[in-house]
Amino acid sequence: MGAACQTCAKAEQSTKESISPTNVVAATPVQNEETVIKFLSKVKLFQRLPKDVMTTLASACVPVEYKPKARIISQGDDGEHVFLIQVGEADVEVNGKKVATLKANDYFGESALLRNEPRTATITARTDLKALQLARERFDLLGLRERLEFPQRKAVGGGGMNELVTKPPSPKTEQERQDMIQALKNNDNLMSVVSLSDKNLDSMVDVAWKEEIKAGTKLITEGDLNADYFYVVQVGTFDVVIGESKTAEEGGPQTVGSITTGGSFGELA
Repeated sequence: MGAACQTCAKAEQSTKESISPTNVVAATPVQNEETVIKFLSKVKLFQRLPKDVMTTLASACVPVEYKPKARIISQGDDGEHVFLIQVGEADVEVNGKKVATLKANDYFGESALLRNEPRTATITARTDLKALQLARERFDLLGLRERLEFPQRKAVGGGGMNELVTKPPSPKTEQERQDMIQALKNNDNLMSVVSLSDKNLDSMVDVAWKEEIKAGTKLITEGDLNADYFYVVQVGTFDVVIGESKTAEEGGPQTVGSITTGGSFGELA
Protein backbone atom coordinates (compact mmCIF):
# COMPACT_ATOMS: atom_id res chain seq x y z
CA MET A 1 0.00 0.00 0.00
CA GLY A 2 1.13 3.55 -0.62
CA ALA A 3 -0.18 7.00 0.04
CA ALA A 4 0.10 9.83 -2.43
CA CYS A 5 -0.80 13.49 -2.51
CA GLN A 6 -2.49 14.49 -5.72
CA THR A 7 -2.65 17.75 -7.59
CA CYS A 8 -2.80 18.98 -11.15
CA ALA A 9 0.11 20.79 -12.74
CA LYS A 10 0.81 21.55 -16.38
CA ALA A 11 3.30 24.02 -17.81
CA GLU A 12 5.83 24.41 -20.57
CA GLN A 13 8.64 26.43 -22.23
CA SER A 14 8.97 28.47 -25.47
CA THR A 15 10.60 29.42 -28.79
CA LYS A 16 9.45 28.94 -32.39
CA GLU A 17 8.13 25.88 -34.21
CA SER A 18 9.25 25.04 -37.70
CA ILE A 19 8.27 22.12 -39.89
CA SER A 20 11.12 21.18 -42.16
CA PRO A 21 10.05 20.21 -45.69
CA THR A 22 12.74 17.51 -45.66
CA ASN A 23 10.84 15.72 -42.90
CA VAL A 24 7.63 15.54 -44.88
CA VAL A 25 7.21 12.90 -47.58
CA ALA A 26 4.46 14.92 -49.21
CA ALA A 27 1.15 16.59 -48.70
CA THR A 28 -1.10 13.79 -49.90
CA PRO A 29 -4.15 14.41 -52.09
CA VAL A 30 -7.19 15.71 -50.22
CA GLN A 31 -9.06 12.77 -48.78
CA ASN A 32 -12.73 11.98 -49.20
CA GLU A 33 -14.68 14.21 -46.81
CA GLU A 34 -16.80 11.34 -45.52
CA THR A 35 -13.67 9.32 -44.76
CA VAL A 36 -12.10 12.23 -42.88
CA ILE A 37 -15.28 12.86 -40.86
CA LYS A 38 -15.45 9.19 -39.92
CA PHE A 39 -11.83 9.33 -38.76
CA LEU A 40 -12.32 12.57 -36.80
CA SER A 41 -15.29 11.05 -34.97
CA LYS A 42 -12.87 8.48 -33.50
CA VAL A 43 -10.50 11.15 -32.17
CA LYS A 44 -11.40 11.88 -28.55
CA LEU A 45 -10.54 15.55 -28.84
CA PHE A 46 -13.35 16.12 -31.35
CA GLN A 47 -15.98 13.55 -30.39
CA ARG A 48 -18.29 16.11 -28.77
CA LEU A 49 -18.37 18.47 -31.74
CA PRO A 50 -21.71 18.85 -33.57
CA LYS A 51 -21.95 17.38 -37.05
CA ASP A 52 -21.92 20.72 -38.89
CA VAL A 53 -18.67 21.73 -37.15
CA MET A 54 -17.17 18.31 -37.85
CA THR A 55 -17.86 18.78 -41.56
CA THR A 56 -16.15 22.17 -41.58
CA LEU A 57 -13.27 20.77 -39.54
CA ALA A 58 -12.77 17.97 -42.06
CA SER A 59 -12.38 20.48 -44.89
CA ALA A 60 -9.79 22.42 -42.85
CA CYS A 61 -7.50 19.42 -42.24
CA VAL A 62 -4.49 18.91 -44.49
CA PRO A 63 -3.14 15.35 -44.93
CA VAL A 64 0.62 15.00 -44.49
CA GLU A 65 3.08 12.11 -44.34
CA TYR A 66 6.36 11.71 -42.46
CA LYS A 67 9.28 9.35 -42.86
CA PRO A 68 10.59 7.28 -39.93
CA LYS A 69 12.79 9.38 -37.59
CA ALA A 70 11.40 12.65 -38.99
CA ARG A 71 10.99 15.23 -36.23
CA ILE A 72 7.48 16.64 -36.41
CA ILE A 73 7.55 19.10 -33.50
CA SER A 74 10.24 20.09 -31.00
CA GLN A 75 9.96 20.73 -27.28
CA GLY A 76 9.97 24.42 -26.46
CA ASP A 77 8.88 25.59 -29.91
CA ASP A 78 5.85 27.78 -30.43
CA GLY A 79 3.02 25.66 -31.80
CA GLU A 80 1.19 26.43 -35.04
CA HIS A 81 -0.45 23.08 -35.79
CA VAL A 82 -2.27 20.19 -34.15
CA PHE A 83 -1.71 16.72 -35.62
CA LEU A 84 -4.08 13.75 -35.78
CA ILE A 85 -2.44 10.39 -36.49
CA GLN A 86 -4.27 8.26 -39.06
CA VAL A 87 -1.64 5.59 -39.72
CA GLY A 88 1.68 4.82 -38.03
CA GLU A 89 3.38 5.55 -34.72
CA ALA A 90 5.30 8.47 -33.20
CA ASP A 91 7.61 8.67 -30.20
CA VAL A 92 7.18 11.30 -27.48
CA GLU A 93 10.35 12.62 -25.85
CA VAL A 94 10.73 15.05 -22.96
CA ASN A 95 14.23 16.38 -22.34
CA GLY A 96 15.63 13.70 -24.62
CA LYS A 97 13.92 10.85 -22.77
CA LYS A 98 11.24 8.74 -24.47
CA VAL A 99 8.08 8.80 -22.38
CA ALA A 100 5.35 7.44 -24.68
CA THR A 101 4.40 6.20 -28.13
CA LEU A 102 1.43 7.61 -30.04
CA LYS A 103 -0.61 5.51 -32.46
CA ALA A 104 -3.55 5.82 -34.85
CA ASN A 105 -6.39 8.05 -33.52
CA ASP A 106 -4.00 9.75 -31.09
CA TYR A 107 -3.27 13.43 -31.49
CA PHE A 108 -0.65 15.92 -30.33
CA GLY A 109 0.06 19.62 -30.41
CA GLU A 110 -3.35 20.70 -29.12
CA SER A 111 -2.07 22.36 -25.92
CA ALA A 112 -0.16 24.97 -27.88
CA LEU A 113 -3.33 25.92 -29.75
CA LEU A 114 -5.79 25.63 -26.87
CA ARG A 115 -3.78 27.66 -24.39
CA ASN A 116 -1.06 29.37 -26.47
CA GLU A 117 1.61 27.33 -24.72
CA PRO A 118 4.94 26.24 -26.24
CA ARG A 119 5.49 22.61 -27.13
CA THR A 120 5.93 20.38 -24.07
CA ALA A 121 7.58 17.49 -25.92
CA THR A 122 9.42 16.46 -29.06
CA ILE A 123 7.44 14.19 -31.38
CA THR A 124 9.31 12.01 -33.89
CA ALA A 125 7.84 9.61 -36.43
CA ARG A 126 8.65 6.06 -35.37
CA THR A 127 7.30 4.50 -38.57
CA ASP A 128 5.96 5.82 -41.84
CA LEU A 129 3.26 8.10 -40.54
CA LYS A 130 0.14 9.61 -42.09
CA ALA A 131 -1.63 12.39 -40.26
CA LEU A 132 -4.07 15.24 -40.62
CA GLN A 133 -2.67 18.67 -39.83
CA LEU A 134 -4.81 21.57 -38.63
CA ALA A 135 -3.29 25.07 -38.61
CA ARG A 136 -3.79 27.58 -35.80
CA GLU A 137 -5.56 30.04 -38.13
CA ARG A 138 -8.22 27.50 -39.10
CA PHE A 139 -8.39 26.23 -35.53
CA ASP A 140 -9.25 29.72 -34.31
CA LEU A 141 -11.64 30.49 -37.18
CA LEU A 142 -13.65 27.41 -36.26
CA GLY A 143 -13.83 28.58 -32.65
CA LEU A 144 -12.31 25.30 -31.44
CA ARG A 145 -10.48 26.96 -28.55
CA GLU A 146 -13.82 27.71 -26.89
CA ARG A 147 -15.54 24.51 -27.97
CA LEU A 148 -12.80 22.14 -26.79
CA GLU A 149 -11.61 23.71 -23.54
CA PHE A 150 -14.62 23.05 -21.37
CA PRO A 151 -14.93 24.97 -18.09
CA GLN A 152 -14.86 21.81 -15.95
CA ARG A 153 -11.47 20.90 -17.35
CA LYS A 154 -8.52 22.09 -15.25
CA ALA A 155 -6.14 20.69 -17.85
CA VAL A 156 -6.34 19.39 -21.39
CA GLY A 157 -4.02 16.45 -21.85
CA GLY A 158 -2.94 14.70 -25.00
CA GLY A 159 -6.17 12.81 -25.45
CA GLY A 160 -9.58 12.34 -23.98
CA MET A 161 -12.17 14.77 -22.72
CA ASN A 162 -13.15 13.09 -19.46
CA GLU A 163 -14.16 15.38 -16.63
CA LEU A 164 -11.54 15.79 -13.98
CA VAL A 165 -12.44 14.58 -10.51
CA THR A 166 -11.08 16.77 -7.75
CA LYS A 167 -11.42 16.53 -3.99
CA PRO A 168 -11.18 19.06 -1.16
CA PRO A 169 -7.60 19.77 -0.05
CA SER A 170 -6.37 17.66 2.86
CA PRO A 171 -5.01 19.27 6.04
CA LYS A 172 -1.22 19.04 6.20
CA THR A 173 1.35 19.52 8.91
CA GLU A 174 4.23 21.90 8.33
CA GLN A 175 6.57 18.91 7.90
CA GLU A 176 4.26 17.37 5.29
CA ARG A 177 4.20 20.67 3.39
CA GLN A 178 7.98 20.90 3.40
CA ASP A 179 8.29 17.27 2.27
CA MET A 180 5.93 17.90 -0.65
CA ILE A 181 7.73 21.07 -1.70
CA GLN A 182 11.06 19.24 -1.65
CA ALA A 183 9.57 16.40 -3.72
CA LEU A 184 8.44 18.92 -6.34
CA LYS A 185 11.85 20.56 -6.43
CA ASN A 186 13.53 17.16 -6.81
CA ASN A 187 11.44 16.26 -9.89
CA ASP A 188 13.84 17.15 -12.71
CA ASN A 189 11.24 16.68 -15.47
CA LEU A 190 8.79 19.02 -13.79
CA MET A 191 11.36 21.69 -12.99
CA SER A 192 12.78 21.60 -16.52
CA VAL A 193 9.50 22.60 -18.16
CA VAL A 194 8.19 25.13 -15.66
CA SER A 195 9.67 27.73 -13.35
CA LEU A 196 8.00 27.35 -9.95
CA SER A 197 8.34 30.14 -7.43
CA ASP A 198 7.88 29.56 -3.72
CA LYS A 199 4.38 30.95 -4.12
CA ASN A 200 3.63 28.48 -6.93
CA LEU A 201 4.90 25.58 -4.83
CA ASP A 202 2.80 26.66 -1.85
CA SER A 203 -0.26 26.91 -4.07
CA MET A 204 0.25 23.38 -5.40
CA VAL A 205 0.62 22.02 -1.88
CA ASP A 206 -2.47 23.96 -0.77
CA VAL A 207 -4.78 22.20 -3.26
CA ALA A 208 -3.34 18.69 -2.90
CA TRP A 209 -5.36 15.96 -1.24
CA LYS A 210 -4.33 12.64 0.30
CA GLU A 211 -5.36 9.24 -0.97
CA GLU A 212 -4.52 5.71 0.13
CA ILE A 213 -3.64 3.44 -2.77
CA LYS A 214 -4.11 -0.31 -2.43
CA ALA A 215 -1.29 -2.60 -3.51
CA GLY A 216 -1.68 -3.61 -7.16
CA THR A 217 -3.58 -0.47 -8.18
CA LYS A 218 -2.48 1.05 -11.50
CA LEU A 219 -2.31 4.83 -11.32
CA ILE A 220 -0.78 5.48 -14.74
CA THR A 221 -0.74 3.24 -17.82
CA GLU A 222 2.16 3.30 -20.30
CA GLY A 223 1.28 5.19 -23.49
CA ASP A 224 -1.86 6.74 -22.02
CA LEU A 225 -1.74 10.52 -22.28
CA ASN A 226 -5.15 10.99 -20.64
CA ALA A 227 -3.59 11.34 -17.20
CA ASP A 228 -4.44 14.56 -15.38
CA TYR A 229 -2.97 14.06 -11.91
CA PHE A 230 0.43 14.55 -10.35
CA TYR A 231 1.44 12.36 -7.40
CA VAL A 232 3.81 12.84 -4.48
CA VAL A 233 4.56 9.65 -2.56
CA GLN A 234 4.10 10.14 1.16
CA VAL A 235 4.39 6.52 2.32
CA GLY A 236 5.10 3.33 0.40
CA THR A 237 6.60 2.29 -2.94
CA PHE A 238 5.27 2.37 -6.51
CA ASP A 239 6.79 0.19 -9.24
CA VAL A 240 7.53 1.53 -12.73
CA VAL A 241 6.68 -1.17 -15.28
CA ILE A 242 7.10 -1.02 -19.07
CA GLY A 243 6.02 -3.36 -21.85
CA GLU A 244 2.81 -4.61 -20.22
CA SER A 245 1.28 -5.20 -23.65
CA LYS A 246 4.19 -7.42 -24.74
CA THR A 247 3.90 -11.19 -24.86
CA ALA A 248 6.36 -13.53 -23.14
CA GLU A 249 8.07 -14.07 -26.50
CA GLU A 250 8.53 -10.29 -26.83
CA GLY A 251 10.10 -10.03 -23.40
CA GLY A 252 6.93 -9.36 -21.42
CA PRO A 253 6.46 -6.64 -18.80
CA GLN A 254 9.59 -5.42 -17.03
CA THR A 255 9.94 -3.49 -13.78
CA VAL A 256 12.50 -0.79 -14.52
CA GLY A 257 12.42 1.17 -11.30
CA SER A 258 10.46 2.24 -8.26
CA ILE A 259 9.30 5.50 -6.71
CA THR A 260 9.45 5.66 -2.95
CA THR A 261 8.69 8.09 -0.13
CA GLY A 262 9.55 11.62 -1.20
CA GLY A 263 9.36 10.80 -4.91
CA SER A 264 6.82 12.09 -7.40
CA PHE A 265 5.39 11.17 -10.80
CA GLY A 266 2.72 12.08 -13.34
CA GLU A 267 4.27 15.29 -14.65
CA LEU A 268 4.92 13.97 -18.17
CA ALA A 269 1.26 13.58 -19.06
